[in-house]
Amino acid sequence: MTNACHRKCVPPHYKEAELTKGESVCLDRCVAKYLDLHERLGRKLTEHQNTLETLEISFWHNTRTGSKGPA
Repeated sequence: MTNACHRKCVPPHYKEAELTKGESVCLDRCVAKYLDLHERLGRKLTEHQNTLETLEISFWHNTRTGSKGPA
């Protein structure tokens, strides 16, 4: 994230020692987007993991009981 946002928002040849207002705003937005995406992906991965666990439990239950699952 640090490298990606830096490449996107800060020119390779610095003109000033401090960030400009535009660079600062760009970095803030870039980091906010990254964190939002990270949170959304985490939720999705958790949902998928829960689904897989449910399917695995159902599979092993059906295997032990000889059941073929829902009709």
